[in-house]
Amino acid sequence: MSYTTGTANDLAALKAAVITACVAAGWSQDAEVLLKGGLALRMRNKVRGAVTGLDFCGGTGSAGGVLAGACPYTVEMATWPASALVYPATYHLFTFTGPDEIYLFVNFSVDMWQWAAWGKSALTLPGSGMWFAAPYSTYIQSVGDGERLYLQPAVNPNLAGESCPGLFMRTEARAPGNAEAFVLHGLDGNTWSTGSTANRAPTALTTANPLLSISPNAWNGEPVLLPINAVVPRGSGLSSSVVQLANARYVRLDNHAPGSVVTLGPDRWMLLPFVRKSSSERNGHLVRNSDIHSGTFGLAVRYDGP
Repeated sequence: MSYTTGTANDLAALKAAVITACVAAGWSQDAEVLLKGGLALRMRNKVRGAVTGLDFCGGTGSAGGVLAGACPYTVEMATWPASALVYPATYHLFTFTGPDEIYLFVNFSVDMWQWAAWGKSALTLPGSGMWFAAPYSTYIQSVGDGERLYLQPAVNPNLAGESCPGLFMRTEARAPGNAEAFVLHGLDGNTWSTGSTANRAPTALTTANPLLSISPNAWNGEPVLLPINAVVPRGSGLSSSVVQLANARYVRLDNHAPGSVVTLGPDRWMLLPFVRKSSSERNGHLVRNSDIHSGTFGLAVRYDGP
């Protein structure tokens, strides 16, 4: 495990920091593609109007810098005007091996955050288990649905159909590409998940939702770190686990500031919001392309920094 933080003065510096950290963790670089053990992640600039963010796509390899075995859909971070990166920005990079997991969080404009993550599932699957995620789906960006950008992610899952800011927090199927996380699971004759009704996006709310609703601990106010086990529906009303994250947990930030570090037994965890902490609307809300926040929902990432 390795934690790196620093300041980026532009998008090129941010991408360079990500590449440097990944190479140090055993990934190799082929132009815009990062490679390791059958995993491939393409990271490139994405321009939408006056906003430039990042676009991510998973695959199985590359040839001459061209992503091979690519997921047909991508995810994006910081490509909406209300979430556009403002520099200088502070990045927090977490890299892990066995299984490979990468978590990128970027803090800017005092209390705004953006994130992206990718890696390999710790489970044995017919597919490679490569997964990748970021706050925005290709589908939402393409139709420009600015009135349904962020939704109440956990306590009202019926709202979580358009765009959900949390990792593996989607609960509803829509058109193909309408998902913020994809996984190469290989189940039921499929390759990549698509987010459609027939090939649902992975979600971890099936098991986490009830506990997220009653966190933090009412006795002492401490956050409860909840395992993230993403599943996809199968036939006969059953589901299968496709991703179990080894180094990240769901957390509520009611009583902790973003970036706080807590110690639980032998492990330390950094607590990070998905977008922006809001104590006044702790369960999130349906907003338009302004006042973006994620309530007190966030991610706790295993931490070995100072």
